[in-house]
Amino acid sequence: MAAGLKEVTLRKWHRNTGIVLALLIAIQAFSGGVIAFQGLLSAHHEISAFLDEREVHTLHRFWDYVGINIHYGGSTLGTIYHAALVLGLLWLVISGVMMYFRAQKRSRQHRSVTKSGA
Repeated sequence: MAAGLKEVTLRKWHRNTGIVLALLIAIQAFSGGVIAFQGLLSAHHEISAFLDEREVHTLHRFWDYVGINIHYGGSTLGTIYHAALVLGLLWLVISGVMMYFRAQKRSRQHRSVTKSGA
């Protein structure tokens, strides 16, 4: 099916998928950064303690949700989020490879026409 797509359509789908996934990738990168820096700088625990001291429990729960639960995909929403992220990234890889090979084919054809016409 995808091999029969017109290149204009393929590029449009690739571009639209990329812009939607940009938000999901940013969330995943942010939550991964929180987890990574938690080990290096204990930032997550320090922020959690800061929020607890000020009794900002709603913000503390939100911080834990963004920093930990989103990254690991807890609950049904997390599973849907991760499935969308994985499927979207796979689509971007496949469509990007298809566009690359189509461009290479056009380039080879252009070079052979240029050489034979010169």
